[in-house]
Amino acid sequence: MITSLRLNNFKIWQETSVPFKPLTLLAGVNGSGKSSVIQALLLLRQSVMMGTYVPGTLVLNGHYTNLGKANDVLYYEAGRGDVVEFDLHDDEITDSPFLWQNQMIENAAEDEILAGTSVFKESNPDYRRLKSAALFSSKRFQYLAAERISPRVFYGTSSRISSENDIGNAGEFAPHYLLNNGHRQKVQFENMRHPNALNHSLVEQTTAWLQEISANIRIETSDLGNQVSLKYSFTTEGVATTPAFKPINVAFGVSYVLPVLVALLKANVGDLVIIENPESHLHPHAQSLLGRLAARLAHNGVQVIIETHSDHVLNGVRIAVKEFSEGNIGIAAKDVSILYAIKDKHKHSAHLLTVPVGEDGSIEEWHDGFFDQANKDLQTLFGF
Repeated sequence: MITSLRLNNFKIWQETSVPFKPLTLLAGVNGSGKSSVIQALLLLRQSVMMGTYVPGTLVLNGHYTNLGKANDVLYYEAGRGDVVEFDLHDDEITDSPFLWQNQMIENAAEDEILAGTSVFKESNPDYRRLKSAALFSSKRFQYLAAERISPRVFYGTSSRISSENDIGNAGEFAPHYLLNNGHRQKVQFENMRHPNALNHSLVEQTTAWLQEISANIRIETSDLGNQVSLKYSFTTEGVATTPAFKPINVAFGVSYVLPVLVALLKANVGDLVIIENPESHLHPHAQSLLGRLAARLAHNGVQVIIETHSDHVLNGVRIAVKEFSEGNIGIAAKDVSILYAIKDKHKHSAHLLTVPVGEDGSIEEWHDGFFDQANKDLQTLFGF
């Protein structure tokens, strides 16, 4: 599990240390550096996973993220001779932490590769040890970007669903994953199993949780060779099922959240799941549900990192903490890291604040701008 990441001179982060726990929520106003924290992790992964990886080299443009050129990722006040640094602590890496140091040299600003050094502190460099961590594993990592695939008539197929247990950065292969694995793969964790599902299979569990978002929905997938057809039907007890509808004729949020549910429900112990803005296009009830599901998953030894603008996702996590303290399904407060990114008012920089959550789900210190807009609006409406 990733325990911390220190960033120096990377984009908006002049210097910061990011503490991670089994469940980490990244919050903050637009442009405060939340995505840059995730991009740093993706940058490290895509660089190490390159077949021709040279220790210390960081590949700015690849499968997981496209960051442009060296000058695009350098903190704006840094210059030639300054070091872009990533200091990763992961309890699965022997002799952790692992340190990348990439010095900006003359004529390097237009490069798409940051050349530098990488060393294990107090040990000899050996990047192969990195593969013991989920961040660099071929089958224990899932990332879902904020820009996921919109409803389609047909969806693509990929060998990655088997070779890497991956549904794609945009969730574009989630229908193929359900078609191929949905009936034979079981949801591993009891606390993730919906009590009303027909069985423990991934497809039935996904269907049951999706019904919490859109009542009475059923998922249908079919093989079209190099494409997959995804359709939805609706049924109620004692009432015949409707015809199957194409995703483009069903609520946008249903297809948008489908990869999020699949990513959470297919995870196994030791996996790392990173999701940007899971709340997109969803009713507040569904957003809160995703917060509770993510918390439940993190309780099982799966590391979950979420970037969110949703107070409903936050409150779903808080409810899971409260429920755990009462002996129910949820997550311990000590296993949750809520981080609030704040932009500096005087320069283009940011810093992180840790927001503690109590065992009863309470938050004692509400920083200005931290999910407080509803209260501010109510105060205005009622003349407080």
